[in-house]
Amino acid sequence: MGLWSIEPGEFSARLAELPAGPYLIMDWVPHQGDDLKVFVAGDWLAAIERPFPARTLAEKQGRPAPAPAAAAAAARQAGRVLGLSCFGCDFVAGPGGWTLVDLNAFPGYKGAPGAAEAVADEIARAAALGAPR
Repeated sequence: MGLWSIEPGEFSARLAELPAGPYLIMDWVPHQGDDLKVFVAGDWLAAIERPFPARTLAEKQGRPAPAPAAAAAAARQAGRVLGLSCFGCDFVAGPGGWTLVDLNAFPGYKGAPGAAEAVADEIARAAALGAPR
């Protein structure tokens, strides 16, 4: 497992030196500033801004921030597509606006006010519906 930065068009030429796949290939999104982490638990949604990489506990907890409408909509759509009700999405502000760069099916919810209650409520709701385990 690892991360490699490969210029466009180089993948085939470098494949022999890489470990066996599969691979997730993503474009690099030029950006500056902090990452935006959007957390979802059922109908609840909250966001924090934090530096990347976060090195200290305070940096990992980030700062509560409003979730831009485009990022909130993208997070909700990603959750619907993947069938998730509790998850987190990482966004960066690139030249074309907010870009989703990661989705975590088991996020830590660090720094998101109200997260513990929202996750507990969503677990209780799913349990009451008899959701598959």
